[in-house]
This record gives sequence, structure tokens and C-alpha cells, in this order.
Amino acid sequence: MNNTEKPYDLSMLIEMESEEPGTLVKIIQIFLESIPEVLNEFMTNFHNNDITSLGSSAHKLKSSIDLLSLTDISILLKKIELCAKKGENLEEIPKWVQLVNSSLNEVFVMLKDEIAEKS
Repeated sequence: MNNTEKPYDLSMLIEMESEEPGTLVKIIQIFLESIPEVLNEFMTNFHNNDITSLGSSAHKLKSSIDLLSLTDISILLKKIELCAKKGENLEEIPKWVQLVNSSLNEVFVMLKDEIAEKS
């Protein structure tokens, strides 16, 4: 990810913002408060080699991040969810998990900057 390219799309939230001021910042704040907890659960399941729970937490994460159109991360989470469910390509999961983790941590920093700019 380079510095000029954002991995998310806030256009839907910006549209909501025009109808109800403060919505954008509020939703980003909720995202920043709730997603790290789910990501922590996801990583714990991975470290515990609990593939079934990893698939479930990937599904939870995917549902939440779709709001910000985090397409690349969403695709990885879907792969993890499906591979965990089917018990296939399990050797690929570690690299996908690490990529999801590092990418979301970058997004957290970027979103905090977004809030700071809008406050």
C-alpha cells in the first residue's frame, strides 16, 4: 500500500454525512473501537490453531469491514473463511492471516488520521 492510495472507500459514509452531519466520524469511531477486538479474537484463534473458530472470526471481520469497502482484506477473509470451513489450502492461511492483520493495523492508523482531519 503506498501513501497516496487508501485501501478503503468512504464514499457511502460521506453520502450519509451529507444527510446527517457527524455520521462519518461516528461510524469510523465505532469501527476503531470494535474491530480491534474482533481482530484480536481472529489472531488468538490463529495462534491457537483453532481453524473452525478462525473461520468464524474471519466471517465476523468481513461483515464489519465491508462497510468501508476494504475489498482486498475482504477477499482474504473470505478465502480464510472458506478454507477453514472446507479444511482445504490450510497451508495458505498463515500468510493470509498475517496480511489481514498488518493491513488492518495500517487502516486503523489511516482512519485515526481521517478522524483527526475531520475534527
